Amino acid sequence: MKYFIPTSEKNKLLDSIAPVLYIQSNCDTLTDRDAYVANLSQYVKIDSFGKCLNNAKLPER
Repeated sequence: MKYFIPTSEKNKLLDSIAPVLYIQSNCDTLTDRDAYVANLSQYVKIDSFGKCLNNAKLPER
């Protein structure tokens, strides 16, 4: 099994997926991590799954 993927191939994937993945379903936390992720998303593309800050859908498969 091949585990190493060349950087050039990984960079091609960035057209369809974000370099950061965020999954959260408990939106009422004491740490206010949603605010941190929302601020970070101004600088880095983030695919957010779950109930909080949801901007992407999981693949059906």
